[in-house]
Amino acid sequence: EGVRELIRATSGERVDEELLSRSIEKLEEAVKLDYSNLAAKVALSNAWAQRNPDRALSLAEECVKRSKCAASLATLGLALEKSNRINDAIEQYERAVRRDSNHFYAHASLGMLLFKVKRFEDSIRMYDRTIEISPPNDPTFYFAKALALEAANRREEALLAYKTAIATDSNHYPSHMNLGHLLLNISPRDAARYFEKASKYASTPEKRLDALYSLGDALFRNNDTKKHAVTVFGLLKALMMTSKYSSN
Repeated sequence: EGVRELIRATSGERVDEELLSRSIEKLEEAVKLDYSNLAAKVALSNAWAQRNPDRALSLAEECVKRSKCAASLATLGLALEKSNRINDAIEQYERAVRRDSNHFYAHASLGMLLFKVKRFEDSIRMYDRTIEISPPNDPTFYFAKALALEAANRREEALLAYKTAIATDSNHYPSHMNLGHLLLNISPRDAARYFEKASKYASTPEKRLDALYSLGDALFRNNDTKKHAVTVFGLLKALMMTSKYSSN
């Protein structure tokens, strides 16, 4: 039950602190009942990584001493990552993926950290493997791969990766936005189409405001003055909504 609550606590855009506290409490109890329970200790380290990296690191090191399995190594990677020891974290995630070529979390985390240290080609390769073993119909890692491709100046492949993310989930706001920005100087008309869709799928007034602003820019570049006027009106409406939300 503690593991389920940990997954729920960390699956959104922000950590649910109440669920995280309940998860830690239940996992601490499980470890006290059976200190040799490696799975519980791994999960507890992952939970503490969200709140107390030093505690997480201590637990993770115990896990690795007990077993150098991929789960233990990935847990140590997470604790090091949260401690801002990025190169050390990369080393542990690399050990984890060598130990288990199907360990989804280790591959995904390694791809993200390789991107962070600007090893873009290595990040792309890691995301390719992550996509192979990830759940179907999830745009997350096509989007992440597109970011790495864009950073590596592989523009055409980045366009394709963003489009694949959208094909996987047509409502994926960040892919519509990034694709629009990539196309803005090439084809403002096509860019406008993606910005318009992004404005429909925005989850917050602020995101809709960004999409509408970008849409107005694309339409202006395409000399579509009538649509540009309509967009400016929508932009002002979104700005009013944003002001309303921020004042509450």
